[in-house]
Amino acid sequence: MAAPVAVSLLPDGFYRLHNGGLHNPGSWYYVTAEPNAGLVSLLPKSETAFQVWQLRNHLNGQVSLEVRGKPGYYLTPGGSGALAGEPLGVTQTQQMWDFGKFAGGPFTRYYLAYPEPILGKTLLVSEGTELESVIFTNQEGGVTATQAWKFAPAA
Repeated sequence: MAAPVAVSLLPDGFYRLHNGGLHNPGSWYYVTAEPNAGLVSLLPKSETAFQVWQLRNHLNGQVSLEVRGKPGYYLTPGGSGALAGEPLGVTQTQQMWDFGKFAGGPFTRYYLAYPEPILGKTLLVSEGTELESVIFTNQEGGVTATQAWKFAPAA
């Protein structure tokens, strides 16, 4: 008997992760890696910044995100680890993320969650209270729009 295969929500490929209004690209901020500092922030679209991520599907519906242009650098919990309110970072250790869908149709967004509950709560990748930060937040109910991201295919 064959083992069940998890259905991928998005195919493996290169994506820009962003927030912002559906029909207002000027309001979009992109998840941007800064490998030298190991930080991840939100910045306006830039062709010279590390804003393209290679999504790879893994077992159990998990994904990893590697920075294009910086092989071996992956989205990961920041230096303080997986704690609510802490910024995310990039390291050379591949991190698997739980990956899910939020809404549907033209409003489809996706969320990334740390694969292990911390203190009994799920940690989601979220916009920080300061516009230019990407942090973890505790999740106690459904996913909200600030915890969901558009994945735009990148050339």
